[in-house]
Amino acid sequence: MKHRFTLVTMIVLAAIIIAPLCHAETDYLASKWIDALKEGKVGKVFGKDGVIKNLRTSGIPYCSYGVGATETGVSAVEYGDGISHQTVLTVNSLALTIADGAFDDGEKIYTFPEGRILVEGVVVTMISSITTNFNASVADLFVMGMGTTTTSVNADGTITSTEVSLMPSTSNDTVAGTVTAFTNDVPLLVSAQFDGTTTATAAFINMGIPAANDSGANTNQLAGTQVILSWKFLGDYL
Repeated sequence: MKHRFTLVTMIVLAAIIIAPLCHAETDYLASKWIDALKEGKVGKVFGKDGVIKNLRTSGIPYCSYGVGATETGVSAVEYGDGISHQTVLTVNSLALTIADGAFDDGEKIYTFPEGRILVEGVVVTMISSITTNFNASVADLFVMGMGTTTTSVNADGTITSTEVSLMPSTSNDTVAGTVTAFTNDVPLLVSAQFDGTTTATAAFINMGIPAANDSGANTNQLAGTQVILSWKFLGDYL
């Protein structure tokens, strides 16, 4: 009984001593994390003992498990823990091309892993650089959006429903059809679930032009566009 009491006492004393040390290390790493965020840095930090602490296990989580796949011309930085994710997409080289007589185009930029996906938020900085003139009409507009499907032919130039389920349709006025660059800062206002259990859910950038504005083939260069997807993997069926 005496030995048992001694062992229990030692365990309790060890817990009392070690716990504050672990807490102090966590506080130290947290402070480094905050400093890194303020300075716009990402990567690794050193713990008090001088050992490099991987940020994925110390608070700033890079993630390579359960992530999606990008398309050509798009790069991604993945953060998360395998269930909760934040995916930062950058368009390096991608163009939407609308042929003469057509009204819309869409390009896939990302495919989520197969399963049910909860998209909690999307923050988009859409860079549009039109390289061909539109008709100089009173409605010389084009619209941009993001969704889980690509656009279908719409002579009125609208994109709706699943074509804009990740970013609302946003209108741009080309000013009498002249070649112009636009920046649209647009968020997704309501979170949504998507069933990717049979076919994995994908993200598309979509564009529409009303029929009266189509004066020939139009190309929209999207280089520089940034898309921040905050999402959760809810699971998949057996």
